[in-house]
Amino acid sequence: MSEERLYELRQKAEDQLQSRSSRIDSLDRADLEKLTHELAVHQVELEIQNEELRITRMEAEEARDHYLDLFEFAPVGYFTLDENNRIVEANLTSCILLKINREKILNMRFTKFISPEESEVFYLFRKKLLQRDTRIELELQMQTEENIPFTAQIESLRVSQDRVRLAIIDVTERKRVQKTLALQKVELEEAYNDMEAFSSSVSHDLRGPLRRISSFCDVLMDEYSDILDNTATEYINLIVEEIQSMSQLIEDILKLSYISRIEILRENVNLSEMAKSIVDKLKAAEPERQAEIIIAPETVVQADKNLLEIGLRNLIDNAWKFSSKSTFTRIEIGIINQETEKIYFIRDNGIGFNMQYRDKLFLPFQRLHTSKEYTGTGLGLAISQRVVRRHGGSIWVESEIGKGTTFYFTLK
Repeated sequence: MSEERLYELRQKAEDQLQSRSSRIDSLDRADLEKLTHELAVHQVELEIQNEELRITRMEAEEARDHYLDLFEFAPVGYFTLDENNRIVEANLTSCILLKINREKILNMRFTKFISPEESEVFYLFRKKLLQRDTRIELELQMQTEENIPFTAQIESLRVSQDRVRLAIIDVTERKRVQKTLALQKVELEEAYNDMEAFSSSVSHDLRGPLRRISSFCDVLMDEYSDILDNTATEYINLIVEEIQSMSQLIEDILKLSYISRIEILRENVNLSEMAKSIVDKLKAAEPERQAEIIIAPETVVQADKNLLEIGLRNLIDNAWKFSSKSTFTRIEIGIINQETEKIYFIRDNGIGFNMQYRDKLFLPFQRLHTSKEYTGTGLGLAISQRVVRRHGGSIWVESEIGKGTTFYFTLK
């Protein structure tokens, strides 16, 4: 404000004060006391208002500092560009991103940091941005002050008629990882397909020779039984048993392959009825065996019926097999209802195992006992795990030597 204007305001204030003084002289004592009281009240009001203004100003300064910190140290580079693409505002992250000092970056053209081959892309992008009021995204090849290239993901918004604001993230590493993952996915799919083809081919190619060997054993037993001694007969029986074991192994390999590639078709499945059907067949095969089987009633799940039966059969078979040496077999098939999910379990009173080997349990062909102790191919639990995972669930085990084993699983 000029000195002349200040002088005019002072003269005006003195004139008004003189006018008020003349009016005050004409007031009596009571009016003066009343006026004094009002002036005192106004003085207190002004003091309160000044304190409130002070607090508000302090809060505003704190909020400004807070948001300034958020702006400066955000994990995103912020830029404001004028109509000539000059940088008029940039946060600290943007300077780090472009490897340049803030004092130097202001008023520089943003296009300096765009790869030359992308300059036309940015020109069209900016033109499109100025024609809209919506946010627009773009992926662009940029470069630092030191000409180090990087891939930028840009989100932008028009903030005035000719100004735009950009939020930039360096996604170079993300793009590299995505590309690597895409290549690995292709390689894994190729390896998986090769493995599937190999498993199927080997399994089918083995079946023919096994069938012929089995036929030859039958011929030997039928046509030459009169000249075969006990030792020869025993050897032939051992060959037949091994053929059966090999056939079961081939069947399990094909089953594992089948589970991995089949499409999941979900429907309501009565798990209780399915478990009872499996148990009934096991009991029929060993009618002399003393066993108590407890099955939770009316347990219904959303699952692929065929796959679930394969997985459940292997778990129940496992419980039946490893409790066979108990005086009395007890198997429980039940459900634990939790707030977030349902957990299904198969519990037995079998031999159990040392929990330090639990990670090996679901690996194909990994056995904790020899085939002479307990028959099997070493694929049953791997198959059950594959079934559960195909349903988006998980499976785990708890066991103690001599006190039985419990398998838990969930289905999504």
